[in-house]
Amino acid sequence: MASPNVTKEVIDGIEAAALECSLCMERFTNPKSLPCIHSFCLGCLEKWVKESNGRRFSCPICREVCQVPTGGLQDLRNSSFIIGLLDYVTNLEDKSNPTCGCKKEAAFVCQDCDELYCQDCKDTHCRMKIAKDHSIITIKEYNSCDPVEQFASKQLNCSEHKMPLQFFCETDKIPICVGCIQVQHPKGESHNVINIKVAFSAFTRYASQLIEVSDKKCLGLDKMLKELIEKGSEMNSNYTNCRADIVKQAYEQHQLIDRQKEEQLQNLEESHKQNLKTLETRSSEMELTRAKLSTVREITYNLTKSPNQTLALMSSSAASENLEKVILDACGKKGIDVEVQTNTGFLEYNLNRRPAPLLPSNVVDRLRREETRISPAKSTVTFSIPNSMLSFLINKDQDITINVITRNSVCETLYVKDAVVKCLGIFLNAVDHFNILMKEISVTDKHNGCYEICGKIPLQRTTLICLIIDRSDVYVSTIHFDDEKKGNKISTHHFEHLLNS
Repeated sequence: MASPNVTKEVIDGIEAAALECSLCMERFTNPKSLPCIHSFCLGCLEKWVKESNGRRFSCPICREVCQVPTGGLQDLRNSSFIIGLLDYVTNLEDKSNPTCGCKKEAAFVCQDCDELYCQDCKDTHCRMKIAKDHSIITIKEYNSCDPVEQFASKQLNCSEHKMPLQFFCETDKIPICVGCIQVQHPKGESHNVINIKVAFSAFTRYASQLIEVSDKKCLGLDKMLKELIEKGSEMNSNYTNCRADIVKQAYEQHQLIDRQKEEQLQNLEESHKQNLKTLETRSSEMELTRAKLSTVREITYNLTKSPNQTLALMSSSAASENLEKVILDACGKKGIDVEVQTNTGFLEYNLNRRPAPLLPSNVVDRLRREETRISPAKSTVTFSIPNSMLSFLINKDQDITINVITRNSVCETLYVKDAVVKCLGIFLNAVDHFNILMKEISVTDKHNGCYEICGKIPLQRTTLICLIIDRSDVYVSTIHFDDEKKGNKISTHHFEHLLNS
């Protein structure tokens, strides 16, 4: 009775994994079914529930909450379909010589009782009135039969009336025998009784539709999970790039932005963790839904492939109802049937933004120390005029160079990247003294705290206004060139704080 390829011959279309407990990954031992129709070894369930420390526990596969029966886990419903498969496969794998119940070598098989007999026990069995119509064949004939056909033709009897289960009560959703029809399931208005083959055919058609829908849903869930994984990778890359950009700009802006950098990194870290947490939550929900849908689908699929229709129908109702429920639950999950929003959860950071719009003025004032601020009292303005005395004697435009040096409160030269120096010239017309001319004079930023102002200007009746603009702060200094009637004097003023917003 042994089979050379048990995995292949288990049942055509039913996965061999159907015989393995998903907790211990071994073949089932005393399999029990939970209300969600997932099955586990009784011993594995006892360990699982012990870790839960309570009367309620969640299914290890779909996480549906279950209640421990009053009499304990042993009162859970037996997995009849799995038990039937296990018995069949165990017989296939039994390579020892078959023995009769009397321990003698068996030579015959009763196909109705599914029992092995020696010659003497066979004769005794045949003389029994209840077994007069039983089909008895030799071991050789039995082994020559196709294993799948053997399993398909195996007759299951009613546990109460010991009669073949040939009918199905659609009202109570269970296989029944002739005796059941007479007592517990009488035909009529209260019980709808049909042939077992008709019932299995109807179950197969309905279950096939559910399986087709679940297959499509599984494909959709697989696509969604793939997109979420890809999105998570992109978010990590985006996070890395944002962090690098923040560090780079913080370095370029020295101590000023270093303080703001830490605040930004903390906010970025918190936002990224929150986004990833949200993403992981959605992924976990989808993985759980996918696992639940897949496993219930496999159970239902295995039932539809069972050649033994009666055995399959014992679990058909629960399987169909649970698969339909899981499909509806999957359809109801938020986001299952919508596309992943690819930009959701991504952080943004613009490397090219200047500090002014990046940092409000109140933040700058809070972060900057005195040595990082321009001091108008310590900043200087100097100028040089070639042939200055001659320039006063002739009323012509002359080359002039003015150097503005920005310094901090301790008189150190200070370069502020966002500070701007401007120079404006105010001139009285030589002919018409009431006509005032104004023009901006070019300023060269040396990028070291020194600004050079060069241009041709008349040195009589002229005023130069030098401005240092540092964000919201404006500092001003003036240079006056008086005419000859006033002694050709040149007067300068130190920078003064003109404006602070």
